[in-house]
Amino acid sequence: MIILILINILFILYVYKKYYQFSINDTTRKIEEEDAITLGYIQDNGIDNNADLILAEMIELNIKKYIIMEYSKESLDKYNYTIKLNISRNSTELKNYELLIIDFLFSNKIEITKKELEEKLRNTFELYNIQFNEMNKILNNQLIKQGFIDVEKQNEIAKISKNYKKISTILIIILCIMKILFIPIPLLYILLYILETLLVGILIFKASNYTNEGQSFKYKIENYKNNLKNKEFLTNNTTMENIVLDKEFANSIALHINTQAKEILIDNSIVKNATKISKKTAILIFMSFVALILLGIIIAIITTLLPKGAVFWLYLLIILIIAGTADVTLTKKK
Repeated sequence: MIILILINILFILYVYKKYYQFSINDTTRKIEEEDAITLGYIQDNGIDNNADLILAEMIELNIKKYIIMEYSKESLDKYNYTIKLNISRNSTELKNYELLIIDFLFSNKIEITKKELEEKLRNTFELYNIQFNEMNKILNNQLIKQGFIDVEKQNEIAKISKNYKKISTILIIILCIMKILFIPIPLLYILLYILETLLVGILIFKASNYTNEGQSFKYKIENYKNNLKNKEFLTNNTTMENIVLDKEFANSIALHINTQAKEILIDNSIVKNATKISKKTAILIFMSFVALILLGIIIAIITTLLPKGAVFWLYLLIILIIAGTADVTLTKKK
């Protein structure tokens, strides 16, 4: 058991050194030359809020005149708008993610209202439309082409994650068998191993697949975001018609900065709902690890109270459940 604990410690050091240490350089890449959706995707690098990325790209498309956002001339309805398609879907000027966003916005139409846009976002986040997964793939490939993501490192992380899950499952089964055979294993060692497994899982999940250039640009984006947080776009001298032509407004949305202008652009409850979904995913992952630790403690306490015969059947049941779960997971991945 001590050997397993030491191996885990060495593996933690390996993951940290390989995927968390970078040579940060003063990159010559310019933030203003990148689309807002790219900036947002680079910053997120994991659990993200796709609603903001879609809205940011919508503003970018408006700035490029690929779509036209027309605001109402009525003073009582001045924050209402319609969105019109202003480019052929077959145009070679469109990037893959731009075409995807256009397809999402318009479907088979050439014009939609603000109300229709909000309805699309609500329905999409309730159903988690496959378009979001497709968008993530397209943006990932875009960053690989730009030299921000190291594809070999990305594949390594995926492989390590998959193999570590398999190995951890096998080791847990072995520990259960040892318990069935009444081989004494100190509870402290078991808890240490579970905590290490939790830490390794978190490290692998948050491991960076960026190149040194990509990580340097990510830090540049973070500094830019800190400066942009204090900017309010809606002032006495500006209107929403002007704001939706402002590149920095698109950037602020992609970087998840909440402003008064953003709340006017779209029903704020939609963005909050999207944020809740992202946070819920992170919380569920964390809670599953916590549950694993609690389960280990509970089982350890129960085994000290049960007779040997009952302990045998308890651990046999645990082995069958773990083996069955692993089998179902691997089958689904195939």
